[in-house]
Amino acid sequence: MMKTRLICSLLCLCSGLFARTQSVPNDTIIKKDGTKIIDSFKTLRAFKGYLITSEYELSMERIESVKEEDLEKIAIPLKDIDKVIGHSIYEKKRKALNDDDVIWESEAHPNKKMVWVYSRLERKSVVLPNNKIVLMQVLVEGPCELYIDYSLEDTGYGLSINSFDNFMFQDTGNVILNTNYYVYRELRERKSTVFEGSGEFIKTKKIDYFDNCPEAKAFIDERKELSKAEVIELVELYNDYCK
Repeated sequence: MMKTRLICSLLCLCSGLFARTQSVPNDTIIKKDGTKIIDSFKTLRAFKGYLITSEYELSMERIESVKEEDLEKIAIPLKDIDKVIGHSIYEKKRKALNDDDVIWESEAHPNKKMVWVYSRLERKSVVLPNNKIVLMQVLVEGPCELYIDYSLEDTGYGLSINSFDNFMFQDTGNVILNTNYYVYRELRERKSTVFEGSGEFIKTKKIDYFDNCPEAKAFIDERKELSKAEVIELVELYNDYCK
C-alpha cells in the first residue's frame, strides 16, 4: 500500500512538472520568406549581423570565439529575419516588477524579496540609420512601427551589453541608461529613424517625423516631454489618423 502511494505521488509530481514545462511556449523565428522555426532555445542572441541559436546556454566568450566564416554556417543572417518571439522565466526583485510582468509559480517560490516572472519578448529585424541591422523590441506594429532599444554609457566599470538580450552589468560606478526609440514606415522608408532620449523621456517637442499628421503634432504640442506610454500613444494615434 505504501509503495502504491509512493508511486502515485511520484507520478503526480512528474505530471505537474511536465505540465508546467509544456505550458511555456516555444520560441519562434519568422523569416522574411515566411518560414517559421519553432523550438525551445537556451541561447537566442544577435551577434555581428547574425542570430545565434542553440539548445545549450552559450556564453558570450564562446560566441565571440567563433570565426566569421563559421558564423555563416551555423547562424541565421539578421537580414533574412522578420521577427523573433522569445519566451523565458527568470527571477526578479519584487520592487522592480513592471505592470506587464506575469508572476510565475509564486506559491512555489515564497521568497519575499524575489519572484519568478514570465516574459514574452517580441523583436523585429530593423535597419538603423547607419544601415546596421539589429533586433529590437516591438512596441507598436502597423503602418508606422515603433521599436525600443537601450544603451548604457560605459564608464569603464566592466559593462556588458547586447542589443538582443537583456543588458547585464555590475553597478560599481556611475552607469547611465539611455532609452532610444525608432520608428519605421515600411511602405515609405528603407531604414528606421531614431529619437534619442534619456530615461523614459524624449527631451524635445519638435519631431519632424510626424509633421504630416495634424493630430500627432497637436499631441506633441500639448506636452513638455513624452513618457514611454505617451510615445506608444503617439505612434498609435499616427496609425489611426495619418497612415
